[in-house]
Amino acid sequence: MNSGVNTGKFELRGPQDGAQRVGDEVVFVCDLADTESVTGTVLQPYTISWTFIPHNVDAVSTIMTATHQGQQRFMTMTPDPYKYKDTGGPHLRVYDLSLSDAGVYQCQSNLTGEPVKAQLSVVGDPVCRNNKPEVTFNDNISLDCFVQYGGARHPTVRWNLQLEVRVVMIVAVVVSLVVIRVESVIEVVVIVVVVVVVVVVVVVVVVVVVVVVAAAAIA
Repeated sequence: MNSGVNTGKFELRGPQDGAQRVGDEVVFVCDLADTESVTGTVLQPYTISWTFIPHNVDAVSTIMTATHQGQQRFMTMTPDPYKYKDTGGPHLRVYDLSLSDAGVYQCQSNLTGEPVKAQLSVVGDPVCRNNKPEVTFNDNISLDCFVQYGGARHPTVRWNLQLEVRVVMIVAVVVSLVVIRVESVIEVVVIVVVVVVVVVVVVVVVVVVVVVVAAAAIA
């Protein structure tokens, strides 16, 4: 949309089209400059008004008015100070965005007349679903993704495959197999040691019995 208005002596600049997520905040910039001044500073009093037109709604509401009081000082007024605030000047900050905040934001000065407009689109978090969570090799799956949004701009959904997840899973499987193999080796070693001990005990018992029997026969 139009990003500036120039009446010859005064120029009104900003804001710009944008898109934000639900729950975020956005700042719209609106500056009035004196084109005949070296610094561009406007010395005479003026007013910046912000209006909002919701998307697909034929209604205009004034959400903030900033009155220039000289030396770059402004007095601002808004019907909803928790939703709309200034940034120390005529710029507009909108908090806690929802889908209903999507639409056209306009700033207008009493010295230029024509407003400067910007479109805001608001996008919600995507909700994705796997209709077939358990699959086997070579199976097909269908993944659905739903995105709620407000505004004239349609969001674009992109699917990305995170290969690092697969690598982590493979490493985890390999580590599990190694642990199982190590545990199996330990179990085998323990069994072998037990068997050896049992055999040694049996041999010792047999030797003792033979010695006792031989001694008794000699006596």
